[in-house]
Amino acid sequence: MDASDKPTETSASPLSLFDLGLSGEPGGPIEVGPGGVLVPGRDRRALDEWLAETFARYDKDPALQGGPRAESVNKLETLIKNDEKLRTLFQKMFDDIPKKTEPPPQASITDYNTFLSYLNLIITKGPPFNVHANGLPINVLLLWPMATEAGRDAFSDHRVNELIKGVLDEWGRYLSDTYANSRDVVTTEAGGWLSSEAMKRMPDFDTTYECDPSDKKHYGFKTWDHFFTRALRPKARPIANPDSSHVITSPVEGTVYAHKIVSKVKDQFWLKGQPYSLVDMLHSENLNDAIRFSGGMVYQIFLSPFDYHRWHSPVDGEIQRVEEVPGTYYAAAPDQGFPNADKTALGGSQAYLTAVATRMIIYIKADDPNIGLLALIAVGMVEVSTCKFTHSGGRVKKGEQLGMFHFGGSSFCLILNKQASERILNMKQVNDKVKVNEKLIELRK
Repeated sequence: MDASDKPTETSASPLSLFDLGLSGEPGGPIEVGPGGVLVPGRDRRALDEWLAETFARYDKDPALQGGPRAESVNKLETLIKNDEKLRTLFQKMFDDIPKKTEPPPQASITDYNTFLSYLNLIITKGPPFNVHANGLPINVLLLWPMATEAGRDAFSDHRVNELIKGVLDEWGRYLSDTYANSRDVVTTEAGGWLSSEAMKRMPDFDTTYECDPSDKKHYGFKTWDHFFTRALRPKARPIANPDSSHVITSPVEGTVYAHKIVSKVKDQFWLKGQPYSLVDMLHSENLNDAIRFSGGMVYQIFLSPFDYHRWHSPVDGEIQRVEEVPGTYYAAAPDQGFPNADKTALGGSQAYLTAVATRMIIYIKADDPNIGLLALIAVGMVEVSTCKFTHSGGRVKKGEQLGMFHFGGSSFCLILNKQASERILNMKQVNDKVKVNEKLIELRK
């Protein structure tokens, strides 16, 4: 392996708000990792503008002023109100936001009850596109509350996460219901997800994805979820070196966030720097799964809301096991809290989230004995609550679809064992853009 390709030397990626789906045009890098987040002025202004526009739009909606709440929101409200500790935490997360925070906290949300009203409104609409900035609406509402100590404690509570899952599931049903109007935001009109502004983020859309351009308004998409989980056209992403077992292809499409050799089976992933902890990532109760990857490489890729969100096998082999792990949705890493709060809405907590967030773990035994067992982890971030395995199991070919995310930005990890990691000849580097099925890692023959 060339010195420049050593995976031990890079553990965090400089991502821009453009990469994270929070800026309408490429900007300078922000430092994601130890030491907090540095946001260039242009990108920060874009986020400021979007926050202001989002709240102004919601404030004008009559549904915000009263009326019945969704059942899932009612259940969350009941839990908070009936538990003194949670009630205190949910109020403190708003009270403890520093007054001089930039972008400033929204004055209209000063308590958890108002937040629940906004939440109730959000899950009855498709997520809006904005020319200046974009992101996940619930995540934006909690941008600063979840950076407080009270917010981290509240969103780490398993009861809260169970009920938040219910809220997100209810929203997911709306976004996939053909009788609902979630596709109102999936339109070629100005401000829509198929507008000329949006297409700058998704070039060659009609030739890359399965869609119907003859439908001038919606491109044939029936729901928001239909648009978000769009399939690729045949041959849009050819499989690199399909007959070579020495080439591991990219299982997803996005931006390389980190690659790192992990020598410790268990580590304190919540500390500054967010070291990867194999035991926690793999949800391993008896340590055996984690031990098999000790000394191997963790390779993490970030997917923005604009990326293709299906996962494909990086090798030929046998699917040995699939495990769905429930977890958190809005818990930020401790080192991303105030005074160095994460302005990228959990972008700086990606390594931490591999150990605590809702995720799907897929174990594949590669046909090539020099690769052996590898693990894939689909990490659902914030609103991306659904990690769906779609393969039937058993034999899998390189490039074959394994599953998909539903809605929003997300993250994906490939874990190689020590033997395979020691054979790395070259690979994609941090901050590189990668397409699914292209060469990600090449091993020595």
